[in-house]
Amino acid sequence: MRHRIPALALCLASIVGGPAQADEPLPDDRAVSALFAGGDPAPANRAALALGAVCDRTRAAADCYRTAHARYVEAALALGGDRDAAIDALVDCGVRLAPLATDPAWGAEAKALLSGCYGMTIALNPMKGMTLGPESARLVAEALAAAPDNPRVHYFAAMRLARTPPAWGGDPAKALEHARRAQALAEAAPAKGVPGWGAVEAARLAAELENPPAPAGTK
Repeated sequence: MRHRIPALALCLASIVGGPAQADEPLPDDRAVSALFAGGDPAPANRAALALGAVCDRTRAAADCYRTAHARYVEAALALGGDRDAAIDALVDCGVRLAPLATDPAWGAEAKALLSGCYGMTIALNPMKGMTLGPESARLVAEALAAAPDNPRVHYFAAMRLARTPPAWGGDPAKALEHARRAQALAEAAPAKGVPGWGAVEAARLAAELENPPAPAGTK
Protein backbone atom coordinates (compact mmCIF):
# COMPACT_ATOMS: atom_id res chain seq x y z
CA MET A 1 0.00 0.00 0.00
CA ARG A 2 2.90 2.39 0.49
CA HIS A 3 3.23 2.74 -3.27
CA ARG A 4 -0.33 3.97 -3.88
CA ILE A 5 -0.66 7.71 -4.50
CA PRO A 6 -4.39 8.53 -4.63
CA ALA A 7 -4.92 12.18 -5.39
CA LEU A 8 -7.09 12.83 -2.36
CA ALA A 9 -5.03 10.85 0.14
CA LEU A 10 -1.50 12.16 -0.37
CA CYS A 11 -1.79 14.46 2.61
CA LEU A 12 -2.39 11.48 4.90
CA ALA A 13 1.12 10.07 4.47
CA SER A 14 3.86 10.90 6.95
CA ILE A 15 7.42 11.40 5.72
CA VAL A 16 10.25 12.50 8.00
CA GLY A 17 13.44 13.75 6.32
CA GLY A 18 16.93 13.28 7.69
CA PRO A 19 18.67 16.16 9.48
CA ALA A 20 20.60 18.71 7.48
CA GLN A 21 24.30 18.90 8.11
CA ALA A 22 25.24 22.08 9.92
CA ASP A 23 28.23 22.72 7.66
CA GLU A 24 26.45 21.87 4.43
CA PRO A 25 24.64 24.81 2.78
CA LEU A 26 21.16 24.09 1.51
CA PRO A 27 20.97 23.91 -2.30
CA ASP A 28 18.90 26.52 -4.08
CA ASP A 29 16.41 25.66 -6.79
CA ARG A 30 18.82 26.08 -9.68
CA ALA A 31 21.37 23.85 -7.97
CA VAL A 32 18.75 21.13 -7.48
CA SER A 33 17.62 21.53 -11.08
CA ALA A 34 21.23 21.15 -12.26
CA LEU A 35 21.34 17.67 -10.70
CA PHE A 36 19.43 16.42 -13.74
CA ALA A 37 22.66 16.61 -15.72
CA GLY A 38 24.43 14.16 -13.40
CA GLY A 39 21.94 11.37 -13.96
CA ASP A 40 22.29 10.11 -10.37
CA PRO A 41 19.30 10.32 -7.99
CA ALA A 42 21.49 10.10 -4.86
CA PRO A 43 22.49 13.81 -4.74
CA ALA A 44 18.86 14.80 -5.23
CA ASN A 45 17.89 12.48 -2.38
CA ARG A 46 20.46 14.12 -0.09
CA ALA A 47 19.20 17.56 -1.10
CA ALA A 48 15.61 16.50 -0.43
CA LEU A 49 16.48 15.17 3.03
CA ALA A 50 18.29 18.37 3.97
CA LEU A 51 15.52 20.59 2.62
CA GLY A 52 12.86 18.34 4.13
CA ALA A 53 14.33 18.76 7.59
CA VAL A 54 13.92 22.51 7.19
CA CYS A 55 10.36 22.11 5.88
CA ASP A 56 9.47 19.88 8.83
CA ARG A 57 10.83 22.49 11.23
CA THR A 58 9.51 25.71 9.69
CA ARG A 59 6.44 24.53 7.77
CA ALA A 60 7.15 27.50 5.51
CA ALA A 61 5.66 27.25 2.03
CA ALA A 62 8.93 28.12 0.32
CA ASP A 63 10.88 25.45 2.21
CA CYS A 64 8.29 22.75 1.55
CA TYR A 65 8.05 23.65 -2.14
CA ARG A 66 11.81 23.38 -2.51
CA THR A 67 11.72 19.99 -0.80
CA ALA A 68 9.04 18.82 -3.24
CA HIS A 69 11.07 20.08 -6.17
CA ALA A 70 14.07 18.08 -4.99
CA ARG A 71 11.86 15.00 -4.67
CA TYR A 72 10.56 15.59 -8.19
CA VAL A 73 14.12 15.69 -9.53
CA GLU A 74 15.01 12.57 -7.53
CA ALA A 75 12.00 10.71 -8.93
CA ALA A 76 12.79 11.73 -12.49
CA LEU A 77 16.37 10.47 -12.15
CA ALA A 78 15.29 7.21 -10.47
CA LEU A 79 12.44 6.54 -12.89
CA GLY A 80 14.36 4.25 -15.20
CA GLY A 81 16.31 2.37 -12.55
CA ASP A 82 15.04 2.27 -8.98
CA ARG A 83 11.26 2.09 -9.20
CA ASP A 84 10.75 2.00 -5.43
CA ALA A 85 12.92 5.09 -4.91
CA ALA A 86 10.97 6.94 -7.60
CA ILE A 87 7.64 6.04 -6.03
CA ASP A 88 8.79 7.03 -2.54
CA ALA A 89 10.05 10.37 -3.86
CA LEU A 90 6.74 11.02 -5.62
CA VAL A 91 4.78 10.23 -2.46
CA ASP A 92 6.84 12.74 -0.50
CA CYS A 93 6.50 15.27 -3.31
CA GLY A 94 2.72 15.01 -3.04
CA VAL A 95 2.78 15.21 0.75
CA ARG A 96 4.79 18.42 0.67
CA LEU A 97 2.68 20.05 -2.04
CA ALA A 98 -0.86 19.16 -0.95
CA PRO A 99 -1.06 21.82 1.81
CA LEU A 100 0.35 24.47 -0.53
CA ALA A 101 -2.36 24.17 -3.16
CA THR A 102 -4.50 26.80 -1.40
CA ASP A 103 -1.62 29.07 -0.42
CA PRO A 104 -2.18 32.53 -2.00
CA ALA A 105 1.48 32.95 -2.95
CA TRP A 106 2.46 29.37 -3.75
CA GLY A 107 -0.75 27.75 -4.98
CA ALA A 108 0.01 27.97 -8.70
CA GLU A 109 3.59 26.76 -8.24
CA ALA A 110 2.42 23.86 -6.08
CA LYS A 111 -0.37 22.80 -8.44
CA ALA A 112 1.93 22.83 -11.45
CA LEU A 113 4.62 20.78 -9.72
CA LEU A 114 2.02 18.38 -8.31
CA SER A 115 0.72 17.89 -11.84
CA GLY A 116 4.24 16.87 -12.82
CA CYS A 117 4.42 14.41 -9.93
CA TYR A 118 1.14 12.86 -11.07
CA GLY A 119 2.49 12.61 -14.61
CA MET A 120 5.47 10.58 -13.43
CA THR A 121 3.20 8.44 -11.27
CA ILE A 122 1.18 7.61 -14.38
CA ALA A 123 4.40 6.73 -16.21
CA LEU A 124 5.18 4.23 -13.46
CA ASN A 125 1.64 2.85 -13.36
CA PRO A 126 -0.46 3.68 -16.44
CA MET A 127 -3.61 2.40 -14.73
CA LYS A 128 -3.48 5.45 -12.49
CA GLY A 129 -4.02 7.61 -15.57
CA MET A 130 -7.77 7.08 -15.24
CA THR A 131 -7.83 9.09 -12.02
CA LEU A 132 -4.62 11.08 -11.94
CA GLY A 133 -4.79 12.13 -15.60
CA PRO A 134 -7.87 14.34 -15.20
CA GLU A 135 -6.56 15.60 -11.84
CA SER A 136 -3.26 16.57 -13.47
CA ALA A 137 -5.12 18.43 -16.21
CA ARG A 138 -7.24 20.27 -13.64
CA LEU A 139 -4.22 21.31 -11.61
CA VAL A 140 -2.41 22.70 -14.65
CA ALA A 141 -5.49 24.58 -15.84
CA GLU A 142 -5.95 26.18 -12.44
CA ALA A 143 -2.26 27.06 -12.24
CA LEU A 144 -2.35 28.70 -15.69
CA ALA A 145 -5.42 30.70 -14.74
CA ALA A 146 -3.79 31.92 -11.54
CA ALA A 147 -0.28 32.54 -12.89
CA PRO A 148 -0.31 32.93 -16.69
CA ASP A 149 3.21 34.41 -16.73
CA ASN A 150 4.90 31.80 -14.59
CA PRO A 151 7.51 29.82 -16.57
CA ARG A 152 7.25 26.70 -14.44
CA VAL A 153 3.48 26.61 -14.86
CA HIS A 154 3.91 26.71 -18.64
CA TYR A 155 6.64 24.08 -18.42
CA PHE A 156 4.36 21.61 -16.65
CA ALA A 157 1.52 22.46 -19.04
CA ALA A 158 3.91 21.54 -21.85
CA MET A 159 4.99 18.35 -20.11
CA ARG A 160 1.41 17.18 -19.63
CA LEU A 161 0.49 17.81 -23.27
CA ALA A 162 3.71 16.24 -24.54
CA ARG A 163 3.54 13.09 -22.42
CA THR A 164 -0.20 12.43 -22.71
CA PRO A 165 -1.39 10.34 -25.68
CA PRO A 166 -3.48 12.39 -28.15
CA ALA A 167 -6.48 10.17 -27.47
CA TRP A 168 -6.40 11.39 -23.87
CA GLY A 169 -5.85 15.06 -24.61
CA GLY A 170 -2.17 15.21 -25.49
CA ASP A 171 -1.12 17.73 -28.13
CA PRO A 172 2.57 18.07 -29.15
CA ALA A 173 1.94 21.33 -31.03
CA LYS A 174 0.34 23.00 -28.02
CA ALA A 175 3.02 21.48 -25.81
CA LEU A 176 5.67 23.20 -27.91
CA GLU A 177 3.83 26.53 -27.55
CA HIS A 178 3.88 26.20 -23.78
CA ALA A 179 7.52 25.07 -23.76
CA ARG A 180 8.59 28.08 -25.81
CA ARG A 181 6.55 30.37 -23.58
CA ALA A 182 8.14 28.84 -20.49
CA GLN A 183 11.60 29.27 -21.99
CA ALA A 184 10.97 32.92 -22.87
CA LEU A 185 9.53 33.75 -19.46
CA ALA A 186 12.34 32.00 -17.60
CA GLU A 187 15.03 33.76 -19.61
CA ALA A 188 13.40 37.20 -19.65
CA ALA A 189 13.71 38.01 -15.96
CA PRO A 190 15.54 36.47 -13.00
CA ALA A 191 13.46 35.15 -10.15
CA LYS A 192 12.60 37.57 -7.39
CA GLY A 193 12.08 35.69 -4.17
CA VAL A 194 10.43 32.74 -5.88
CA PRO A 195 11.84 29.51 -7.28
CA GLY A 196 14.14 30.29 -10.19
CA TRP A 197 14.42 26.94 -11.92
CA GLY A 198 12.83 26.13 -15.25
CA ALA A 199 14.88 27.73 -18.03
CA VAL A 200 17.04 24.67 -18.73
CA GLU A 201 14.11 22.24 -18.50
CA ALA A 202 11.95 24.36 -20.81
CA ALA A 203 14.75 24.69 -23.37
CA ARG A 204 15.38 20.94 -23.29
CA LEU A 205 11.69 20.12 -23.75
CA ALA A 206 11.30 22.68 -26.54
CA ALA A 207 14.26 21.17 -28.38
CA GLU A 208 12.79 17.69 -27.96
CA LEU A 209 9.44 18.80 -29.36
CA GLU A 210 11.02 20.72 -32.22
CA ASN A 211 13.03 17.65 -33.24
CA PRO A 212 10.89 14.60 -32.47
CA PRO A 213 12.46 11.19 -33.08
CA ALA A 214 11.66 9.57 -36.40
CA PRO A 215 9.03 6.83 -36.26
CA ALA A 216 10.38 3.32 -35.96
CA GLY A 217 11.35 1.82 -39.30
CA THR A 218 12.05 5.17 -40.98
CA LYS A 219 15.27 7.00 -41.72
